[in-house]
Amino acid sequence: MIKIVKLRLLICLLAVLCSGVFSTVIKKEASASSGSVVTLQDGKNTRYDITNDGKKDVIQLKKAGAESDWFTSYKVYINGKCALIIKNLYYYGANVQLMRLSNNKSYLFIHLAGDNGDGPSNIYRYKKGKLVKVVDLIKPIGGIMGDHCTAEIKSVKGKKIYVSMNSMSYGLAGMEYEAVYKYKAGNLVSQSKEHRIFGYFSYPKHTTLGIYTLTNTRSMQLYKNAALKQKSVKLKAGTKMKVKRCYISGKRISFYVETSNGKKGWFKSPKSTREKPFKEIIYAG
Repeated sequence: MIKIVKLRLLICLLAVLCSGVFSTVIKKEASASSGSVVTLQDGKNTRYDITNDGKKDVIQLKKAGAESDWFTSYKVYINGKCALIIKNLYYYGANVQLMRLSNNKSYLFIHLAGDNGDGPSNIYRYKKGKLVKVVDLIKPIGGIMGDHCTAEIKSVKGKKIYVSMNSMSYGLAGMEYEAVYKYKAGNLVSQSKEHRIFGYFSYPKHTTLGIYTLTNTRSMQLYKNAALKQKSVKLKAGTKMKVKRCYISGKRISFYVETSNGKKGWFKSPKSTREKPFKEIIYAG
């Protein structure tokens, strides 16, 4: 009888241990399958697989060319060899993030911030001993969205990279919106020309980012689609509305609005700060 009880206890214990191990494996696999983002620090050796060979590599980041509080170049070393040099710029800080997709492909994001946060925001991939730029996050909006455009990686889900884009835009002044890049046929490509807006400011009442009611300063032509091909309705000055999405295609940028009286549509983004569309926005920088 004692032997039977002991045997039952042993079986129960093994079952618990196995379930724990199985649970741990499931959690690890779930974490890996969902992708990950890790922020790397300058001057420290970190170990992650960036060469996509299944083995951990030694990654070292170095600011270089110090001039007072500024730096003029940035270097990335992988396994003791220089894989990237960014030069001919002035910056004071760096944001470097390592991304790993669910297909185990690794990418490195680097933003070098100068005055007003301005500076390159690029995604790199390791190839034949070097880090090669595969996405320039600022190029699609540079000079047409507004000024002081910056980027930061927010998350990785599966084979998609979610990016927070910030700009002192002509249409909304300070704003933040989401850009999504997906892995397709060996490349990272933009998922859509249409983007969700996270928020903007509404002075003097709202000094934190959010979707607030704004008042247009002049009459505003709305269109039925983001490409601005077909007119919808013309809004009078003083109309209350919220801005929820933006559309970026070549040199065209438009914004989607919903008015307080139920009208919806897209308006063309201004091309400078001289065409301030809303009463509550303030340009800076």
